[in-house]
Amino acid sequence: MLDAWQIDGNAPGMKLFVFAVLSGLFGITTLISESKTARTIIMFPIMITVAKKFGWDVVGFCLPMAFMINQVYVLYFNSKPANISYLLDHYSSGESFKFGIVQLFLIWIMLILWTQYVMPLMGFNSQLW
Repeated sequence: MLDAWQIDGNAPGMKLFVFAVLSGLFGITTLISESKTARTIIMFPIMITVAKKFGWDVVGFCLPMAFMINQVYVLYFNSKPANISYLLDHYSSGESFKFGIVQLFLIWIMLILWTQYVMPLMGFNSQLW
């Protein structure tokens, strides 16, 4: 698929673009399934394959995306306390979605910056640009 799109992993900014798309897609999949296991089983082979195809460090490329697995705040049925709050009419599904999607977007931006600047300090080869 990447060959058909003519994506060159060594082009300037391409690693950032691919990382942003894959991590964003991984975060948005929470709208389809709250199952962290199912999302991991589907997405991680794709991420590992992309990293290997372009010759990028697999751990440095995939580990930051693993932190997106816990971003399940977009839909309300992610926890028992949230269900209790809904049953007691403390807030609505719409309010939860607004809060969750904003939080997901902010975490996604912070993840990109963290991957670029903090992970190399810990010894990972994860520079995106």
